[in-house]
This record gives sequence, structure tokens and C-alpha cells, in this order.
Amino acid sequence: MLRKLLLTTIISFSILSPVFAGRDSEEHNFPDYKLTSKCAKVAAGELEDSLFEGLDLEDPNHQVSMDIGNDVFNFDDCHEDDLKFEDFNFQDSAAQTHNLPEAERVTKRPKVAAENPEEQLPPAVLTPLRNTADFRKVAPKLYTGAGLPYKVPTVLVKFILSFITDFKDIESLSLVSRGLCNWVDARTHLKVKSGIDQKELLNLLRNKTKLGSLNLSEHGNLTDAELGVISSICPNLTSFNLAGCCKMTDAGLEAIATWHPNLTSLNLKSFWKTIKDQITDAGLRIIGASFPKLTSLNLKRRQRITDDGIRALAEGCRNLTSLDFYGYDDHLCEITDNGLRAVAKGGSKLTRLKLDSDRITDEGLSALAEGCPELTTLKLWDCNKITDNGLRALANSCPKLTWLELWGSQWGITDDGLRAMAANFLNLRHLDLSYGNGITEEGLYVIAASFPSLTYLNLKGINIDYEHPLVSASRFPSVKALDLTLNEQITDQSLNSIVEIFPNLTSLVIVDCNITHVGLQVIVASYPNLTFLDISGCGIPDEDMLEIAHARSFLRIVK
Repeated sequence: MLRKLLLTTIISFSILSPVFAGRDSEEHNFPDYKLTSKCAKVAAGELEDSLFEGLDLEDPNHQVSMDIGNDVFNFDDCHEDDLKFEDFNFQDSAAQTHNLPEAERVTKRPKVAAENPEEQLPPAVLTPLRNTADFRKVAPKLYTGAGLPYKVPTVLVKFILSFITDFKDIESLSLVSRGLCNWVDARTHLKVKSGIDQKELLNLLRNKTKLGSLNLSEHGNLTDAELGVISSICPNLTSFNLAGCCKMTDAGLEAIATWHPNLTSLNLKSFWKTIKDQITDAGLRIIGASFPKLTSLNLKRRQRITDDGIRALAEGCRNLTSLDFYGYDDHLCEITDNGLRAVAKGGSKLTRLKLDSDRITDEGLSALAEGCPELTTLKLWDCNKITDNGLRALANSCPKLTWLELWGSQWGITDDGLRAMAANFLNLRHLDLSYGNGITEEGLYVIAASFPSLTYLNLKGINIDYEHPLVSASRFPSVKALDLTLNEQITDQSLNSIVEIFPNLTSLVIVDCNITHVGLQVIVASYPNLTFLDISGCGIPDEDMLEIAHARSFLRIVK
């Protein structure tokens, strides 16, 4: 519904704009607005005028920009998953630019009273467009002002058009504005939504010779032959997302390799647990031999991959920076220390690695750390054979780590391992020690004293007494997200200590702990900026939850 509403707005504007083209723009007040977004990954990129033949989006007296601090980016690099419509709001640009140098200030039109004051755009911040109803209220003012069509911000037009993936919608758009349709056809990044069959998909991708990034993760039934055809009509792909393509085999990889020697990102993640995996070590040999420029590879839930395939991959793809070998549930990946040695030998540029294997030991981790000193993100789930010795080797060789997950280390990681980390991981921001039974109150004190930049801490399944003197003396002012699930020592009383130890939380998970509605009141009263709270399994009555939810509408509570 929202997509159709937005598309209708664009089409209506392009039809009506010639009607009002001759009116005097000085008859009404057109406040300048600066488009802002909470998405820190995107920036405002201007489109070429030639792409909007029938739509006047540029005006010398009206400037639209996106304020995201000092970040510089290209909007084309933003994927739909990173940017949601509800992230947008409109603010008076005068409030944003009064401190800027004269040359950088937005030129504003003279303010002239509107014929109908109720239709005049307010100078204050407009209501964020959270849903279709909100948009319907704001859209008339946003696009018509006081009787005239308001200039649609270019960046918003591009965002709206990013939703158009249906072939029939593109054909309809071409009847209204060839300029808009040309931009849709000229996109270099495309995520094709579900709901269209293979024939429509091929029609949509026709003449997409300039397409650089293609996401087909919602088309899991594509066969090897169809993937070969798609590759042939999109020969310039550098990023290919085939997550969930359950019918794809090693032959499909070979067909893709024929057309995409410059591929830098490949996602082969499997969504299926019951279908036999058809990507094997032979497929990894194809990848290693065909994609020398590959920097990112996702093999999550690909269960027929062994050390032999990893060795062939590492030998051929020496530019890899991101690698994912996650399994699922009780079926872990089959990589051993030999596989990690192969990765270390050819992975000197690796910055991000994810794997879960109960066959990895300190020896393999030490080899990985020595061969991959650029690691910034390391996720080791269910690697329960790793001990403090492996963690010590990691700390000595990978000082750039900012994200570390040791989920399910059991008794292997203790306070001694945390002390070894403390000397080198000064920039650590994300730490997951879930089910680390060897961690005690002393270990938590070490974490507090050693990692001042920590913003996320997961202590799930670790029974720590938060009224212990060492813990009470600890402070985590930078931690925003905390998980204390399955800690039987957490009670209403200990929550008072937790609030002092973690004073600035915005997200708290406290599942299956011994707290009541009294503790819930303490949490809500102590964290005014809390936006997420999971208290599942705590047995708190629904009426208490509803009362909190009514008082704090922006707080999401999971029970």
C-alpha cells in the first residue's frame, strides 16, 4: 500500500507540474526544508537532470540536502535494507544552517502569507512518516503547499523508485515519465522482490548491461539454467546475492563464473534446513579459480563444505576481507584447524570472519590470528575447544579487533583470557561471552576497567552476582545494549545495582530472570531512553506491562 501511495504521488506530481508551471511562485510561501535521515550509511547524491526530462526537481531558490554529520556517500550505494521510509522527516533548513558560513547557507524565498494558513507548511519539524496514515496526512502539505505543487526532493524520489521492481509497474511508469523510467532502467543496484515469475524476471533484467549489483534472495526456486541466462544478460555484475537459491548446484556456480570474472561480493547463504545442500567443495574450487577479485563470500548453512574446499578457495581468492561459514542449530560447519590454516595462509587481508565449529582448537585459532592481523570482526560460535591460550594468541596478533563473539565457549574461556585481552583490545565495542561458564565477578571487573569503548555486552547464561563488591565498583557508561538472560541471581534488589553499573542502556534483555513488576518499575524509571526491553519468562502480569506500554509508547516490550 505504501509503495503504491508513494508511486501515485510521484506520478501525480509529474502530470500536474505543467499545469502550474506558469504560476508566479512568489504568491505563496515555500519554506526550505533539509531532508535528514537516521540511516548513517547513506548520503545525498544528486541525479543528472537528463534523467528527469519531464520532472523539474531543481530550482536555484530551493536547496535540498541530507544532513548525516560528516559522512560522505553515494546514494546508489545504499541498499533498501539500510534505508526505510520511516527514517525520513523534514526539518526547517533555517534551523540547520544559521551557524553555517554565508556561502553555505540556504537561500530562502521571501515569506508571503498563504491564502489558506491551514495549508501552509509549518516551520517546525513535521511528524515522522511512520505509517501510511501519517503519510496521508502530511503528503498534501508536503507536495502541494498552499495550492502549488511542492518540489519533490531528488533523494526522496530515488528512494521511492528503489521499490519499483515489477515489470508491469515499470511499463506503467514509462507512460507517465520517460525520465523516471530511464532512471529505473539505469539503476546499478537492484533487489528484485518476490511475486514475479521467472519470465517476468528475465523481462525486468533485459538490457541491464550496466547493472553492478543484483539481489535475488527472494527468488529461491531459480535453477542453474535460469541463473546462467541472468548472468549472460547482466554481464557486469560485481555483487551477486543468491541467498536462499535452494536449487542452485555447483553447475550454477560454473555458469555464473563464465560471465562475472570481476565479481567482488557473492552471497550463497542457504535458508533451508530440510533440503539437501547442493553446493560442495567442487563449487568452492570454481569460486577460487574464477573470482580472483572476490572480497566478500557468505557460505552460511552450506553443510557440504570441508577443509579441501576452503583450501582451494583461500588459494584463489586472496583479496577476501569477509568470510562466513556459519552452520545452524545442532549442525555446525565441518571446518577444522586445517581449514583455518588455509584461510590464514591466503587471508592476510581478511577483516571479518564468522564460523561455528566444535572442531576448532587453540592451534587453529593461533594460526588464524598470526596470518590475519587485520581482523576487526571475529564471531566464533560453539567453538568450545578454544581456551585462554587461543584467546591470548588472538590478543597478541589482532589488536584491531572491535567485535568479538565467543558464544558457547563453556569452561574454556576464563577470567585469565579476559586479562590477556585487556592489554591489546583497547577499541573493543562489541563483546559476546554467552554461556562462558568460566567468567566470574572478577572477569566482569576486568572488562569494565579495560574496554572503555564497549557499547554492547552479552552475558547470557553467566551467573554473576551484581551485588558483589568487585561488580558494584564496576562502571559501563558507554554500554547501550545489554543481555543478562538466564541469570538466576538477578532479582528486584540486584536491579538497583545493575542500574548503577550500566547507567545508559537503550536496550535490555533480561529473559528468564527472577524479577517481578517491582523490578520492571525500577528498569523503566531508571532508563528514560530505553527503547527495547525483553522480559520473557519473568512471569510479570500483562496489566503491568500494558500500563508501562501506555506510559512509554516508544518502548518496545517483549514478554
